[in-house]
Amino acid sequence: MLVQKNGQITEVPDAPPPSLVEMKATASASVSLKRDELLAGGYTHDFGAPHGVHTLQTRPDDRTNWLTSQAAYSAAIAAGAGNMAGATFRTAGNATITMTYIQGLTVLLAMAAWGQSVMARSWVLKDDIAAATDETELTAVDIESGWP
Repeated sequence: MLVQKNGQITEVPDAPPPSLVEMKATASASVSLKRDELLAGGYTHDFGAPHGVHTLQTRPDDRTNWLTSQAAYSAAIAAGAGNMAGATFRTAGNATITMTYIQGLTVLLAMAAWGQSVMARSWVLKDDIAAATDETELTAVDIESGWP
């Protein structure tokens, strides 16, 4: 490869192609990036009539809030207040949705299942990447599809 430096053109040897270990590290990092983007993008849920489909934020601080809400809604249900309205959701679009504690817990459990499926997909892909024995097997790992 020719490179111009200080007005002089010199030939610099091409960099060697990345090793399989380096390619695996890059692919694994791409999986982590995709996973993190999905989790940061929020969980979309159909709340049914009259609310419709909304996205709930799932940033790290939000995740703590949802876990706290899950505990509170579970406690309300255990205390016999499951059919009382009191479960509140603030959506990414700044809408407030209030429903019964049973309905709220159902939303949070669906969110947890979604998060688990995102994580599970990343684990499968990383296992496939680690198991690849050559570049052909590695490039056959499709890190863009199959996500929830």
